[in-house]
This record gives sequence, C-alpha cells and structure tokens, in this order.
Amino acid sequence: MTHRRYSCLRAAGVQLAALIFLLVASGCATTTTAQQNAFNGLKTIRVGVEATLGIFNAGYQAGTYSEAQRTQLKGLYEKYLAADTIAANTLKATTTTDPGTIISQVTVVAADVIRFIQSLKATP
Repeated sequence: MTHRRYSCLRAAGVQLAALIFLLVASGCATTTTAQQNAFNGLKTIRVGVEATLGIFNAGYQAGTYSEAQRTQLKGLYEKYLAADTIAANTLKATTTTDPGTIISQVTVVAADVIRFIQSLKATP
C-alpha cells in the first residue's frame, strides 16, 4: 500500500515538473515585460521545487528514504536556493541581462532537485 502511494506521489512530481517547464517555456505570454515574466517563472519554479520537497519529506517521515538520501537532497536544494537568489537579485539589478537565460539556468538546477527525488528508491 505504501509503495503504491509513493508511486502516485512520484507520478504527481513528474506531472508537476512538466507543468513548470511548460509555464516557464511559454513565458506566461501576456502584456507584461520579459523581466516580470522571469519573476513569475522563478515563482513557478519555486512552487514546483517546494511541492516536490513535500513529497520527499512525507516519504522521509514514513521511513521510506534514508538519512544519506536526505543529506544528498539537502546539497542539491541548497544549490538551487543559491541559484534562485542570484537570479532574483540579477533580475532586480538589471534590465540588460536576458531574463530567459537567467530562468533557464535556475530551471536546470531546480530540475536536478526534482530529478533526484524522482529517482529515489525506497530503502529496505
């Protein structure tokens, strides 16, 4: 039963990652500026990463994942947080840097976090 529940959660994580990619790739096409779209993209990525971490934490609390896996995830998450902070600060400080480039760099690091969680196997 537990394995089935986490399979469903993992599938939800995959769907969430796909949704984030589509939203960021589409640029949330409106009359807003590229910089505003980039900020919205950062927020969308952040929501996806936090939701995926919630999936991991539920499994960790249930004993599905090990402390070593948690430590490994922590390193990836800290790398994502640093990239997110740098991206937000860069977007605030300049209008000459291509916002699409900034978002794509954060997306790569966020995808590492999501991919790691999706790749986890239950501990024996």
